[in-house]
Amino acid sequence: MNRSVRSKRKKAFTLIELLVVIAIIALLAAILAPAVTKALLKGQVAQTINNGRNLFVLLFAKQMDNPLGLQTQSGSAAWPTTDDNWSDSSAYFATLVTNASFNLSYNFFIAPGIKVASDENDFKNNLRNAWCVSLDVDDRYKASTPVLFTQSIRLTGRDITQFESLDEQAKPYGNKAAVIVGYGGNAYSIDQETAIATNFNPTAVQALALYPKGGIL
Repeated sequence: MNRSVRSKRKKAFTLIELLVVIAIIALLAAILAPAVTKALLKGQVAQTINNGRNLFVLLFAKQMDNPLGLQTQSGSAAWPTTDDNWSDSSAYFATLVTNASFNLSYNFFIAPGIKVASDENDFKNNLRNAWCVSLDVDDRYKASTPVLFTQSIRLTGRDITQFESLDEQAKPYGNKAAVIVGYGGNAYSIDQETAIATNFNPTAVQALALYPKGGIL
């Protein structure tokens, strides 16, 4: 009987052995966490790039005053202009979502940290839209001129030639990443290392941009 008890006791972990195991697990977690976080961010950014490209194709790919020949409540589905006096990009996009012809939902405008809008009022009055849109798109624009971009990009005076930085507090991604869609439909991302003016607007075409309601500007 005593031998059996002693045998069982020999097989049990000691406190020191348990602490060593816990320390090893903690060390592995510390090593792997940054890689997992980076991979997760990369996947989220890839999805936002896809959303931006789809939004461009659905609304603007024809590069016409009235792309796809569809109508909105405010008139044609043209690029917004300075003369339209839009207050923000959310107000502009809301006119497209509420028109059944586009088959467009509020899900197109979300990104990590930005919830989908429950209705038009929610979309227009809260941060339920990740996207900025450039104004007065015309023949001056080149394929790589930014026409859609996530609102984490900070511009001086909303001028797309006046790139400042990625805003640390902005959603989505803060200063870790931003997504840009060019006039030619090409979509890509920049991060802290590549966040410079020539990567955002390499064509130096001057125009103002609309930011979403509740955004950084």
